[in-house]
Amino acid sequence: MAINSLNIKQYYKNSAQSFDFENKLRTGSNPYYEVTPETALNWDFNTSIEALSNLIGKNEVQSIFNGKNIQSPHKNEKTSEWLKQSKVVGINPRAIGSYFDIVKYAMTFPEDSLHLLPLFEQGCQGSLYAPVNFKLTDEFMDKDLTKLGFDTPEKQLKLTINLLHALNKNVGMDFLQHTDRFSEEVFINPDNFIWAKVDDSKQRELQYPEIHPDKIGDDVKKAVVDFLKENGDAKGQPVKSLYLQNFYNLSEDRRREILFGCNNSEQKTQRRVALMNHVRNANLETKPISLDDPRRKIVFKEMKSNNGVTWANFTDNMGDRMFGNLTGYKLYHLDENGQVDISKPNKEAWDFVCKQNAQFQKDYNFDFLRADMGYLTFDDKTRDIHSKVKEYIQNQGAPHFASLGECFCGFGDNQNTEAIKRKNYDSVLGNLHYENVYDYNFNDIVKAYNFSPDYKVSLTSITADSDQARYNQHYDNFQSKIRTFFGLFLNQPSYMGMGLETREDNPTEGKNLTKDFINNWGIPKYEWGKNQTFFKTISGMRNIFAKIKDDIQKQLHYWLWTSDKKVASWFYYTKESLKPSYLFVTNTDTNHKDEVEIQNLFDTNMSENINKNCDALALKEVYSSEEKDNAEASIMVKGKSHKIRNLKPGECRIYKIVNPKSIEEFKNK
Repeated sequence: MAINSLNIKQYYKNSAQSFDFENKLRTGSNPYYEVTPETALNWDFNTSIEALSNLIGKNEVQSIFNGKNIQSPHKNEKTSEWLKQSKVVGINPRAIGSYFDIVKYAMTFPEDSLHLLPLFEQGCQGSLYAPVNFKLTDEFMDKDLTKLGFDTPEKQLKLTINLLHALNKNVGMDFLQHTDRFSEEVFINPDNFIWAKVDDSKQRELQYPEIHPDKIGDDVKKAVVDFLKENGDAKGQPVKSLYLQNFYNLSEDRRREILFGCNNSEQKTQRRVALMNHVRNANLETKPISLDDPRRKIVFKEMKSNNGVTWANFTDNMGDRMFGNLTGYKLYHLDENGQVDISKPNKEAWDFVCKQNAQFQKDYNFDFLRADMGYLTFDDKTRDIHSKVKEYIQNQGAPHFASLGECFCGFGDNQNTEAIKRKNYDSVLGNLHYENVYDYNFNDIVKAYNFSPDYKVSLTSITADSDQARYNQHYDNFQSKIRTFFGLFLNQPSYMGMGLETREDNPTEGKNLTKDFINNWGIPKYEWGKNQTFFKTISGMRNIFAKIKDDIQKQLHYWLWTSDKKVASWFYYTKESLKPSYLFVTNTDTNHKDEVEIQNLFDTNMSENINKNCDALALKEVYSSEEKDNAEASIMVKGKSHKIRNLKPGECRIYKIVNPKSIEEFKNK
């Protein structure tokens, strides 16, 4: 059933919690509540409904629960350029809990976009990145939504994205160019994957002319049909001989039904494992995906075993940088030597990947994709899987659909520029989260970002992958503050993984790190940190960001020279009139700065326009990350040097550049 008007009224009366919504509400184009994520996630359902209603209206909440579809905030845009300025928050669904918990969390920040890690049924080790099919897992089902009639993951995800769109948030899906090594897909469409066949002793991989590497899929098909002869269909019923003879000429849906049926997850897993063992007993193995160039040949190395379990180990003879539990799509046919032949695209695989992802986007109204393993390159310039999926979806009626690449390019990294352009990313992750703020050149690294007109590099604070103990040295309060300030207030894309808001300096593995929840290790529950010091810092930044976001997103920023390399400064100006609006200063040093000279705005490229209107500008401090008795104010005068005074270690400031006609009034105040 859906919520009716009587029920929704009762939610306000029957809430078991009392919450001061009014004092915690922060307004703007993306209104939110200034509460810790843990606070919002602990709201009962009634309180959550009341919170939603305060943000988007009771009638809108009512309509969405009754089936109303809410379009993307960028639905009417003809390009995907919007992502080049978007502020993205990444969410691990296993760490957050449920689909409705995603909505609760989204009400705690003003950033405009969310990236959801994969939501499909998982295979090996329960890894979110090792899907076994394109069916949503029921792992993230919300009990309260189930009671209201949203009793499938499909219904719950659709409702979730409609609510997120109503909150004026963009939602990104995770695009994967791989599956679990023995997913349902590798048996339903064997020719879409790269296989190996070993000899009966399982000591050696068969090579041409014993077998053509590109034709092993035929052997897999035979093994699958033999399995059906022996075991029947997913219901245990014999398969008609006509179906067996023409199994791979049947539609994909029919093949899927016969092989795996509509059984529950546990039954499907048992069936898939039995099929996997049958195919492996026929000496057939899928090849893992490499972290390096996909054209590099991967070859069988040995069979390994532990506690009675055996598996095939592969090598690329170049350091074995591979994901052993994943297999990639065979996007190109193989030559006789088993090498990828980039002159021969595997059209069936390309079409399959494009259609599956386009259908997923259409079903749930996703706004962008995050291209997993976006750093993998192909030389073929016209057939890139990431750009093709994006282009395919755009051509299916979503021209605003954008692409965020998992590329870790950054300062001085120009070797992959052409490859990234070819993938048609609007933005990429960059490498800022792997840099140490204490390094002398950190500000130079930030300034060197984003000279490419084709794509923008995100000012990334933390990702699900970087949220692990070995990177703890990058995430104390000081460094997280600097990264967040740059990420929010530079007119460039940014990315922040969930958990940074209250992350401890030294979080506990298996409890406080989202990376630990990518695989299902049986860890009971993700625990949010209790870092109230940094939460207060990020709350202050988000508060001012929410107030000025709409203004600065329409403007351009300009880096200013400073007399101290550890102090960075920039200002915003309007595109049309070149009128300055806000000035930003951050001290990335651990030392106090009595005074630092910054470039006078009258000495910039905009000086001619500024000179026409005035001889001085008033700078009114509207934000500081540090507690102090008095805000700083000063007058920037033409022809004189300008100094910023008393910058505390790590201090971040924002000044409003006051209209020159208001200087006298400003002085009096």
